[in-house]
Order: sequence, then C-alpha cells, then structure tokens
Amino acid sequence: MVQFYTVVGALALTFSAVQAAPNLSARQNIPDPAGEKNVGNGRGLQFIGGQCLGAADCASGCCAILPKGGQTIGVCSGVGAQNQAGKQGCGFESGVGAGNQTQGGSQGGNQNNTGGNQRNGGNNQCNNQGDNQNNGQTGATIRPSTLKPDPAGAANVGNGQGQQFIGGECTSDADCASACCALVNTGEERFGICSGPAANTQNGKQVTTARDAPKNLLEFYDVIRAKGHCRHELASGFYSRDNGPNNFAYCGDYLDSAGVIYIQGRSGALANLDVDCDGSSGGPSDDGRCRRELSPDLQNATSFRDVLASYGRAGVAELNPYVHPYVVFGNAPATKTTTASTGRGAKSGAWRAFDPSEYGMRPLGVMAVVCPTSRKLVYGVWGDMNGDDGARPMVGEASLALVTACGGKGVSGADGIDEDAALFLGFTGDEAVPGRDGADWAAKDFDTFERSIERLGNRLVERVRAADEDASCSVRPSWARVAAVAAAVVGSTWSLL
Repeated sequence: MVQFYTVVGALALTFSAVQAAPNLSARQNIPDPAGEKNVGNGRGLQFIGGQCLGAADCASGCCAILPKGGQTIGVCSGVGAQNQAGKQGCGFESGVGAGNQTQGGSQGGNQNNTGGNQRNGGNNQCNNQGDNQNNGQTGATIRPSTLKPDPAGAANVGNGQGQQFIGGECTSDADCASACCALVNTGEERFGICSGPAANTQNGKQVTTARDAPKNLLEFYDVIRAKGHCRHELASGFYSRDNGPNNFAYCGDYLDSAGVIYIQGRSGALANLDVDCDGSSGGPSDDGRCRRELSPDLQNATSFRDVLASYGRAGVAELNPYVHPYVVFGNAPATKTTTASTGRGAKSGAWRAFDPSEYGMRPLGVMAVVCPTSRKLVYGVWGDMNGDDGARPMVGEASLALVTACGGKGVSGADGIDEDAALFLGFTGDEAVPGRDGADWAAKDFDTFERSIERLGNRLVERVRAADEDASCSVRPSWARVAAVAAAVVGSTWSLL
C-alpha cells in the first residue's frame, strides 16, 4: 500500500512538473537575441519572446514585465499570456520605476482577466488605434501594400477561434490571437491579416470601422450566395460594373417573410461597392477623397434631400458623403434618350428602372451592408438612387463614408471595392425609418452617425432568417404598386374611348 501511494505521489509530481509553465526569467535565450533589431524603434515589428522597451515595439501590442538577473526587462507577449512563465503583465515601459512596473503587472492581470471581452471588443481596440494613426491621410496617398499572408496559417482563417498568429490571414478580429485583423490592399486584391494593435497601420496595413455581423446575418449571407441567384426577381437586367454581365437583380425572396430586398447576380455574386460622392461635402471629415478630379460626375444633390430638409434640423439640408453612410439603392426612370453621337442615355423601354418604395421601403430608412472579404457589417440609410447610366443601368454603390468603413481609407471617389460580394439589405416598413430624432443627422463624422442608428439597425437585422424564404412562387407587390398599375391600365383604357 505504501508503495502504491509512493508511485501515485511521484506521478502527481511528474504531471504537475509537465503542466507548469516554464519560468522565462531563468532562460538564457529570453529575450530572443534574433529580435535585437526590433528593440526600441516603436515600429511594432518585434515578435513574441523578443525584447521590447514599450508596447509600440511589439506586434502583439503587449510588452510584458519580466524580472531577470536582478533587473526588470520587457518581453513581447501574446495578450492572454502576459502573466504566464514568470511574466508580470503587460505595461513595461523603459524608464518607468520599479514600483510603477509592479502596477503595470497588476494592470496586466486585469487585462488577462478580461481577455474574452477584449476579443469581443478587439475590433474597437484595433480600429481606434488605427484611426488615430490614419488621421491626415487623404485619398490616393495610401500606397498599395506588398504584404502577403503566411500560408502556414490557412487552417486558422475564418473559424473565429482566435488561434491565428500575426501575419496569418483573417476574416475578422475573432480569428486573431492579437484580436486585431487589419486590412491589406495590394492594389489587386484586399484581404485581412492578423496584426498587433499598435502596428495595424504599418507596412501598408489599414483599419476599418465595420462591426462584426451577427450569426443570423452571416448565415443569411452564406445561404443566398450558395443558392447562386434569387428566385423572385423584382427587377432584373442590371450591371454591377461596366464591363460585366447584366444579370443582377433586385431580389424579393424574403420580402414577405422578413421584409427585406437585396441585390444579387448569378453564380453566387452579390454587388460590388463603388463610391458615391454626391451630396454636400465639407466639414472636419472632408479629407479630399471625394474631390471632383477623383469623382468628376459627382452631384451636389441626393435623391431624398427634400425628405431630409423636412426634418428641420438646423444646418442639415443634404447628406454628406464623408459623414453619412448612405446606400444608393434603386434605379430612377430614364431622363433622356440615346443619341447617335454619344451612345449615352436610354431609348424608351430600354432603361431598367426600379423603385424600392413600391415594395415598402421608405426614403432615409436604415439599411444593412455586409462588406466583401471581411463579411463585417455597416449600418447606413437609403439615401440615393442610381441615375441615368445610359444603356448600362448600374447597381452596387454607397457613400464614401460607408465604403471606407468596409475598405479603409485607401478607397476614394476613383477607387471603390470591385469584388461582387457586398450584401445590400433594404428593410421595408415605416419602422425602418429613424425620422427626425432617431438619427444624429447633424453628426460631424461617420462613427457618431452610425452609432446613432445602431440600435434600430440591430432590431431590423434580428428579423432576417435564412430559413424563412418566401414559399410563394411569385412576390406580391405592395398595394402602392398595385394601385399604380391599376391607374395606368385605367388611364390607357380611358384614352381609347
């Protein structure tokens, strides 16, 4: 019996020794000498285990306190591991006294305790720092990045488990151990790459302000793309790009069940995200990316300016493309006919028009946009309609503010997002309209305005369910549509009498 307990005790000691984290303070190769070139330059290039003089050195954004050899040094650490292996939490800063360093260790403990919340809020942590570093950047000044994602991290992409290392590809902050998925634009493609929060605008990386989309909306996104095309076309024959096919349609597959209208092409394509610069520019958010040389066809008016003016908000008579995340949705009737000299315009009957209000949408009502690549969510308002694009009626356009939230500050009036993977989701009914006091129309920046419609947007998105596709073989138009058709028939009949 004594021998049995002796064996069990020995096994327990062995197991605990295996499980215990190694004490880095006793290691001779910590900090890793290979990272000497990254110490103290504040460029966020230092890898985990390399020495740091502050958080700005570390790609992970965490310079942990490590007592070693009678002194205290900083070592870059992964967030969530800053109190392991002899480390005393994030917060090391060169020149700070030992007493304060201990306080930093306490802060590190708090940071560790809230690690789960940090991942949920990692989008804000990553983007807030990036926004501050991006201040002053204007359109066409951000150079394409040469970064490429490390293929070794392919298994960690898109699963939201927080296991992707820095440099690996990501689709959201939830993929990354650093809780920061930065946008990379090579000039030919856009993708996400895991980054340290303090390094999210370095080496050509950019940040976006879009939010994580809820599960039901992502399921809806995946289901309609997997179907390939919509079953109930309200209007068809539209283009997402000038040189593309005209097989895009306004879809009513979920009009009766969820009260939504969206745009889809064929083979799973949705729409792209061109930049619209119409409206009233100026103000503190105007950084020049919608200036006329970048958007020569910009107009000073949007489709529903009269509705906005009727709200009577002082100083707000028009939408601002730098501030208001408005969506260009619907195609207004043709205003001219084709001429032999220009080929522009539309002959009678050739122009494709669609008015979402005939199916229950309301001007300046809240809309949801799921971004290409990142599949993140931005709330906006139905603020404009596509004008006369001649023989090629277009879809897939939103204000600079909205496209920037999806694609970073590298977009401009001359450069949007070409990927046909943006979901434009319009909501029907008066309940989708924030009205005069339900949105901060006088906001001076995108973040302030989008937050003002967030609660309404969340409520509208809750009604979207991929399993609730309309069972009917045809979509019932609104009574307004029925009345309009009836009036046209009566008018035609009367003219024949």
